[in-house]
Amino acid sequence: MSRSLDRLALQKQMLETRASVQRLRIVQQVETLREGLRLPHVVRSLARSKRTRGTLMSLALVLAGGGRLGRWLRRAALLASLVGVARSALDAARAAKPGQAGPSPPT
Repeated sequence: MSRSLDRLALQKQMLETRASVQRLRIVQQVETLREGLRLPHVVRSLARSKRTRGTLMSLALVLAGGGRLGRWLRRAALLASLVGVARSALDAARAAKPGQAGPSPPT
């Protein structure tokens, strides 16, 4: 009987230890989530998103109207578009391996 009580006590201790570890993991995950949702991190993530940058630029162009600021924003948008196209073209050129034939034309 004592042996089964010892086994139950050991199982109880293991379950309590496992529950403590799980609580610590949850606390750590909540802290990580809180850190990721702080304003500087959110702003940085939005600034890195191409879709968000395009939307913000469009919004700025609409809000700026036809004045001097609007002209500067349109020029900046044009320049940013040209840089994006050039970067895409360079990336595509780097990705193509020299000496590798492209897709064969349909017959």
